[in-house]
Amino acid sequence: MVLPRLALATAAVVAAATAVHVGTATAPTAALPAGLAVSARPAPKSVPELYELHCAQCHGEKGDGNGVTELERPARSFVEGGYIYGNTIAAVTRTLNRGIPGSAMPSFAESLTEHERGLLARHVLSLGPESTDASPAECLVPTPDRPEVLDGPLMIPGLPASAPVGDVGLHPSRLMIFPGGPSVQFARGDWDLIAIRAQGPVSRDDWRRGGRSITARGEVLWRRTAPDAVDPGSLVNLEGGMPASKRLQRTQMDGRSITQVFRVGSPDGSARLSERVRPVTFGDDAVIVRVLELTGDEAVTFAPLSRSAEGSPEGPAGRDAAEDAARSRQTAGPRADNGWWAVDGPDDLRQRVIVYHRGAPAVYEEIVRAALERDE
Repeated sequence: MVLPRLALATAAVVAAATAVHVGTATAPTAALPAGLAVSARPAPKSVPELYELHCAQCHGEKGDGNGVTELERPARSFVEGGYIYGNTIAAVTRTLNRGIPGSAMPSFAESLTEHERGLLARHVLSLGPESTDASPAECLVPTPDRPEVLDGPLMIPGLPASAPVGDVGLHPSRLMIFPGGPSVQFARGDWDLIAIRAQGPVSRDDWRRGGRSITARGEVLWRRTAPDAVDPGSLVNLEGGMPASKRLQRTQMDGRSITQVFRVGSPDGSARLSERVRPVTFGDDAVIVRVLELTGDEAVTFAPLSRSAEGSPEGPAGRDAAEDAARSRQTAGPRADNGWWAVDGPDDLRQRVIVYHRGAPAVYEEIVRAALERDE
């Protein structure tokens, strides 16, 4: 049994004011300084009190989604269940920890203790239906009316379907879904883009039991040529000639795009990368475009775009990276390879635009202009 914090604090003060027992010997200790006060922590709130304080205003007193706060989109009904991230204590606790980017659901990592978040998760699940059986129809992710993000294991196209999670088949991924457009799969960890699929059904096969594996059934429009192929959005640290790692800081959903903001590994930690992903309609096609912008430490830049003997893009190679990147600054321009175009901005490789489309230069330029338009 865990003692309340006040009891622990009081016990510590009493022990310090008297003696510390070590085996059978007793060692005297110094008296408490004059004026030392023990401040009492407020008594912990009950679970209903926690729910009323942090959840009821949006989700309603009964958990039916009918709260008093006006929201752009209705709050989740706990009574109906159907959590998109999974109906388990672990899944609901993760949502309380992280919030839901692009929605009114905040993170409670700072305002609630880990114990309190666990209590709330259990209470929220107790408001919903008891059944844990999910039909295929229930597993389908509703067609979104705005860009959405799903995180979980997802197959990498062209690789063995029997591979276990974390191997070359099911892989920790981020799936971006755009209304009426293709979906985009990133690999979590290195955050490389690995596949683009046409609009099609998306499901979370075990969403009631943890919201983990994702299935995207749209036709594969583009995929990277090999598991170790270098992403054209890769970064390099010029001082060491090594690839620069990316750590996701936040995700923002706008009217037509999804923006990921990364902290980039650099000597002083001041580099930031903003990556905006969006579909651009061109004729009958919806083309995926990535707009990447670097700020901060100028020792971090985009990896130079070069070609191997097979014609696939390659990244920097060890100590030659600085020289390659400097040469790329002078020769930056549109280049097409393996179904994508890339162009660098004029300001020392601080901006790169990547278009996944096999079009002519004139088509490419029109798509880039449309991609650089900011969402309203």
